[in-house]
Order: sequence, then C-alpha cells, then structure tokens
Amino acid sequence: MMNKLTPDEEMVLERVIAKPELQPHFFSKVKQLKWFEALRENGLLEPSLNPHPVNTEGDYWNIPSWPVTEYLVRSSEMLLLEENVEYAKAYMILIREVTAYAKVNKYSNHRTWWQFSKILRLLPAALVTPDDIGLVDFWLDDRFDRYMVARELGEWLEQLLDAPDEHTSQLAMLLLDKLFVVDQVDSKYDANKKSPTLRIDNYWARELVEKVASKAAITLGLQVVELFENKLRQALDINGNDKWSVIWRRAIEEHAQNNGRNDVIDILLQSYRDALLAWYQVERENISEAYLANALDSQYQVIQRTAIYVASETYDYLDSVTSSKIIASVFFNDNYRHELWILLNKNFAQFDEKQKQETLRIIENIPFNEDDGKIDVKPTAYRQSVWYSAIKEHDASANDKYSDCVAITEKEPEHPEFSSYSSVRVHVSESPVSLVDLNVMLQEPEKMITFLNEYDHVGHFGEVGIEGLVKVFGELVEVESEHMLKHSKHLLQLKPHYLHEIFSAFDKSWSDKKALNWALIWPELLEFAQELLINDEFWNSPTISPHGAFIGNSNWVVSKLGQLIEAGCKKDEHAFGVENIGLAKAVLELILQRQPGEEFVLDSDAVTVAINSPRGRCLEAYVNLALYECRNLNGSDDAHIAAWQAYEQVFNNELTKPGSNEYEFSVLVTMYYSNFLYLSKDWLSANLELIFGEVNSQRWLCAIQGYNYANGFNADVYSLFKQKLFFENLLDSPHLNDETKGHYIERVCLYHLWEEEQLEAEDDPLSLLLERGNYAELSKIVWWFWSVHDEAIPKSKELVFNLWPELIKRVIIEDKEGQLLASKLCLWIAYIETLDTDTISWLSVIAPYAGKDYNADTFLEGLARLSTVSPLEVASIWKLMLTKYSPVYADDSIRVLFENLIKSGVDGQRTAKEIADLYLKHGASGIVNIYRQSAAGNK
Repeated sequence: MMNKLTPDEEMVLERVIAKPELQPHFFSKVKQLKWFEALRENGLLEPSLNPHPVNTEGDYWNIPSWPVTEYLVRSSEMLLLEENVEYAKAYMILIREVTAYAKVNKYSNHRTWWQFSKILRLLPAALVTPDDIGLVDFWLDDRFDRYMVARELGEWLEQLLDAPDEHTSQLAMLLLDKLFVVDQVDSKYDANKKSPTLRIDNYWARELVEKVASKAAITLGLQVVELFENKLRQALDINGNDKWSVIWRRAIEEHAQNNGRNDVIDILLQSYRDALLAWYQVERENISEAYLANALDSQYQVIQRTAIYVASETYDYLDSVTSSKIIASVFFNDNYRHELWILLNKNFAQFDEKQKQETLRIIENIPFNEDDGKIDVKPTAYRQSVWYSAIKEHDASANDKYSDCVAITEKEPEHPEFSSYSSVRVHVSESPVSLVDLNVMLQEPEKMITFLNEYDHVGHFGEVGIEGLVKVFGELVEVESEHMLKHSKHLLQLKPHYLHEIFSAFDKSWSDKKALNWALIWPELLEFAQELLINDEFWNSPTISPHGAFIGNSNWVVSKLGQLIEAGCKKDEHAFGVENIGLAKAVLELILQRQPGEEFVLDSDAVTVAINSPRGRCLEAYVNLALYECRNLNGSDDAHIAAWQAYEQVFNNELTKPGSNEYEFSVLVTMYYSNFLYLSKDWLSANLELIFGEVNSQRWLCAIQGYNYANGFNADVYSLFKQKLFFENLLDSPHLNDETKGHYIERVCLYHLWEEEQLEAEDDPLSLLLERGNYAELSKIVWWFWSVHDEAIPKSKELVFNLWPELIKRVIIEDKEGQLLASKLCLWIAYIETLDTDTISWLSVIAPYAGKDYNADTFLEGLARLSTVSPLEVASIWKLMLTKYSPVYADDSIRVLFENLIKSGVDGQRTAKEIADLYLKHGASGIVNIYRQSAAGNK
C-alpha cells in the first residue's frame, strides 16, 4: 500500500528529524499519503508525542498543538478513495492508539482531538466501529475546550444521517447520545439545588438541534424521539421545575412570549419537540399514534404540553381516539392553556359532534370556588370566557356563551391563549380575589380596607396569597387613578404594603406620562402623604413583612414617596408645578424628622447605601426640590437667596447632627457638589471642611465616595485635598475600592491636561504618584493618557513624553508587576509619530513585555505605522518583542511590517527573514506564511 519516498524526500525527512524546530513548517507543507509510513517508522507518530497541557502561571494553561496533526488532516482528504483503504485503516489505528495513551496517562489535548475529529469525517464509515465512539466520549470530556471538537462531530453526524444504512445509523445514534450527555452542576441561584448542563457549548447545541433533530427523527425513527425524551426528563429531574413549565416556557413552539433563554432544558425541549413532530408527520403507523397517546399520560407536564402541540400541528393525521383523549377536563387549566387553546382555535371545526359537545360541557363546568366552597360568579365567567374565545368563531352557541360571560365580567380576556402575557415581574403568588372583585369592593371602601388589612395568608409558589393580593391592589390603583384618592380617608388606614402600591402606581403613571388630571391629582396625593406621615401609627408599623412575605413596609413607602416627589420636580418640562412646592417640601421635612438613616460602616459602598436608603431617597428629592424652586423664580438674586434660605436650615441640621449615624447627606452633598454651588456657593465654601470631615472618619469616607460621582474637580475642593493630604490618605485607605481610587487618579491627570497643575510643582499629586511607585496607580495613569490619545490634545503628548522616562525607571525586569507596567506602556506607542533616540530607547525597554498584559497586538499596530518611515529601526524593536514570545493576532500589522522591511532593500530583506525564522522557532507557522506571501509579492 505504501509508496516509498525518493532519496531527496528521505534527505529532507532526516533533516527535519535532526532539527525539530523545522517540523511545524515541514508538516504544514507535505500532503501525500506516502509520508505516513515514513513518519511512523521514524517515531514521529508515537502517541507519547501528543503534547500535555502546560501550566504557565497560576490557573493559566497552554495547550500546545501537535504539528504532525496538520499533515494528518491535510492528507486524510484522500482516504475515502478505495485504493487508499489501507491508509484509512492505519489512520484509524493511530487515532485509537493516541487516545488510549492519553487516557492511560490521564491527560487530554483538545487541539489534537479537534484534528482527529476532522479526520473521522474523512474516513470510510465502515472503518469506524461502535466502540470508537468511546473515543469521542473521552474527547468531549476535555476540561479546557470542547467546542471545536463538538462542531466537527456535529458535521460528521450530519454526514452519517445523509448516508443512512444499518452501520451509519448505529454510529449516528451513539454519536447523538454522546453529544447530548446531560450532567449536573451546583445551581447559581440556590446552593442546595443542582442545575442540568451539557458538556458541549449551549449555543452550538442549539444550532446542532436546529440542524439534526428533525432529520435524525425522520432517518432513525422512534429511537431518536425516545433519546431526546430521556435527555429532557434527566434535565427536568435535576432541576425539579417541570410543574412550573408554563412560567419558564410559555409556549412549546418558538414564540416572542418565551423568556428567550438558551439553557439546557430549553435546548432539550426544542430537540424533543422537533424530533417528535418530524417523526409523527412521516410515520403513519400504530406505533407513532401509541407513542403520542402515551405522551399525553406522561408524569411530566412539559411532555404532555409537547404532545398537545404536536397534535395541534398534525390534527389532520390524528386518530379520533387520541384527539378525544386531549378533550379532557384535566387539560383545561392554565398549565396547558396555550397549547390547548391553539389546538381548539385551529381545529375545533374538524371535531365530530361528540367532541364538540364534550368541549362545551367541560368549559361550562369550569368553576372558581371561594374559600367556603361557593362558586364566585365573575371569576368563573372570566375563566370560561377564555376557553369560549378559542372556539367562538366556529360555533354559534360558544359565541353566545362567550358574550354572556363578558357581560358578567365587563371585560374581554386579553391574550386569552396565554395564562400570563408580557409580565414585567415574576408572578410569585396568585391573588385570592381578582381585579374585578376589588373594583366592586371599592364601592364600599370600609369593607375593602378591612378585607385587605385582615388578609395575611402567605401562599406557596403558584398559590393564592398576600403577595398576589398586594399586586392586584396596585393594579386597581392604576386602573382607578383618577378617582382613587377620593377615598383617601379610608386609604390612610391601610397597612404599609398597600400604601406602597398606591405611591408606586402613581409613580409609574407619572413616569409613563399617562394622560390624567395631574393638576388635581398632585395636591390630593401630597395632602394624602402629609396626613399619613403625621400619624404615629404609620411610623410605629413593623418594618418586617408578616411571615416573610415579599411585600412593602414603612421603609418602602418612604422610599417610594421620595422617588415620586423627585420625579415630580427633577425635569422642568415634566414637573408638578411650583404651586405644589410647599406641600412637597412639608412632606419631605416630615420624613427627615422621623426616618432614621441606614447603617454605614467603614467598608460600606457609601453611594449605594445612600441612594438606596429611604432617608437618602428623600434627601435626593429635597435637593432636587430646592433646585426646582430656585430655577423657577423671577431671576433676581434676592429671590434666589430667599428660596435657598428656606432650605438651608435642613441642610445645616444634616451636617451638624451630634452623634448621629445618618451619613446619607455626607454622600449626597459631595455627589451633588455642582448643584450646591448653584444653590449657594457661599454656604458650600463656609462648610467645605465640615462636609468632608476628619481624614479616615466615617464622614470623610462617605464624602470621598460621593465626590467620586461629581463632575470634574472644583478648585476649592482640589486645594482642600492638597492641604489636608486627602490624596495620600484615600490612596492608602483600605476602605476605598480600586475603582474610587482610580477615578481620583484620572482627575489628577485631567487637572494636568487642563494645565491647572504642573508636573513636579510643589505638592503636585501626579508627582506624588510617581514617587509612590505603586504599580496599580501607575498603570491607571498610563491607561488614562492612552484613552485620550485620539483627541489629539498637544498637552497630552507633552505630558506623556515627560512621564515616559520616569515610568521606564520603575520597570523592574525581574518583577512581575514591573513587567505588567512595561506591557501597559506599550499603549503609549500611539503617541509616537517619528522615531528618535529617546523613543527608540523607550520602546526597546518595553518591547519584550508587550504580551504580558495582552498589549502585543496594539504595540505591533504602532510598529507597523512607524515602519513606513523607519523599517529597520522598527525591526530592531520587533526582534526584542520576540525575546519573550507571546501569541498575537495582528495579522494585518505583521503583513505591513514584513512588506515595509522587504521593500527597504537587502538589509531589510535579510532582517525580515531573521524575524520569520524566530517565529518559526516559536511554532507560529501562520506568521511565517505571512512572511512568505510578502516575500513572494515583492519578487
């Protein structure tokens, strides 16, 4: 079978064996099958040569490629030819041996398995045994990567399905099983639960399902349907969420109302659905009818729903016994509503008379029972109207009954085919009464208030309970917005969770710019809030919800009220009017007198605590109210001062509270610094030191974090920072995060860019940063100046060129952080327009470390730009990069570098060859190919 090598070819092989660094290039060129035997005889195909993963640093691993596999893949293109069958057998044996060796020695190399997967696709299927699918199983367990292998195996699966026979069908089934192995991992949301997972990438798994699920079912039959059913059941058992399928999958078919998830259960459901539908459409035997009937009896809700969906899509083929089985009262509920509603709507006209009468009988007997067992008329009529709406176009009596139900409910069902539609919240609990019921109760508000306040049942998931009741009450407020506050005397008696819904509903309507009579609503709403807040009973209400139900408390009420008032005055074009300022101010001051602050500790994220605490929300509203009033005066300074003075005392109180832990204002006053400058610059200047407090105190930490969100750097604050040594202290503080520190470093750089500060001036913070020599801080400086290089500000280049030699001094070659800083400095190549002695020196120092912090591609892009004028000088820097090699992907830049070198003359051509040889030693054959193309193009 084997053709011998020529003497010249044998000589080439001997040279390659003697110089292993030539092998990557050699294997990228040879293609003929005759090399296979020579490689094997010379030990170049030994299984032990398949490289092990290499631990480079910490959790980082490098997976080397096995260069010979490039030849194996290229040459395998000829293996399907009949005359090459012996070669094909030898290739299969090699794949088995290499995989077996890796299994015994307990390591894996996904790059090799990827190449082997390509070869499998090119082998005659007859040479692959069912046991060989065990190799695939091992490959797909690789801990570093499975995506590339899975994609190749998926392509192979399609090939097997396109050429079905007994053997290929067996291989296809085994391969399908291995590709969709279901495993379990710890749930991201609950430490006590597990989540199903596939060992192949979810995105690719969905693509594969779309390609092969239907085709496999048509080709291989019931066994594919059963395989996907078993996989789906495995996933459902792990997750334990089958009984809630209507929540996480509203429609079995692809539909906009589905959650758009791409998780394992979603993928397996799609595969089962497509396989069952395709198989049932082509298989018209008793076995398919029996399977569908059994699926309707499944203990898994989602499998039953899939069976109803398939029955709806294939109703013309459906056996009358199976169709009658679907018309059962057990399916006429919300868990099966979508699929059954669609089936009725599409196919009711084809029902026989007995099935039609049974459908009408079931709908007519759908009840809604109260706690005492009595039927509640309106909810019952609504439920029946949902099902009548599916068939009313096909049956006159159903249409009449539908009209009767709507007359009772006074409302047609919206989107009746869904149990829930476009919900913006997770519906955690059903309400014991409907919106219609509450609307009726509102006619006797005392009774409604009593019912709401006394109801405290906390239902389990999907059951009636107080959470559902609270949400339905909120919907009632939205529906009755124009008239709700007429009952304010009674509403004041409500418990906090209902009060929260009142303010939330009006906040939503205001934000949505709902067309209401706001001129009447705003004063009514603010007066209602004022009456509520002067009542001690409200402030004494518990802040913990009963039985742990997730419903509002007094803190929620205060927070939402502050948010609502802020929304009413923040934007002049959508504001509640200056006539409501007095009422709004009185409401907020009542809150600030009674509402305690949140607890702040040294390590608190002070801004997050402040803006989310009830007191913080109201302080923000108070600041915005002051701004609104001052903006809407007649424009005189005296009027502005008078307006400010009406708020000043409250702000003074916030600054001077003795022994208080209420630090929300310490955050907000600096966060809104520019706004307070507008309100009263004199007040701000007089209180500046008090606002920031003593270094490292709780007040100081809060103020520092708040000012982090202010715009720019005010000159007075900057002077205070320098005078009080705030810069040093905030950089050293263990209680401030790196993001906060980094933001202040950026401001220091910006201050220099604005020429408000000079490098090496007395107390210059940027010089302080250089003296400190903290690599994280220095890296931030480098990154920030790089981020503004596109703005072409001359001052930024001047600063960069002044800083660069100082930073170079701090690049300690033996130090990891120094090397990272050197890599970061590679970004500054963007500032260099021409090379000179200084810039060449700087670039030469940092070049070897370009890849340490993944900046090699950016550095090469800059070198390519500079090589247009100075190709040889750039080449010397490029060579230094290769003394500490790291993979790069800047092919276009490398091509420009090679072309500019080669065009520069003999010296450049020699240098280009030397650089290509360096890449060859590192196994970067792709870059070597770029060199060859560039050299060939210059001839």
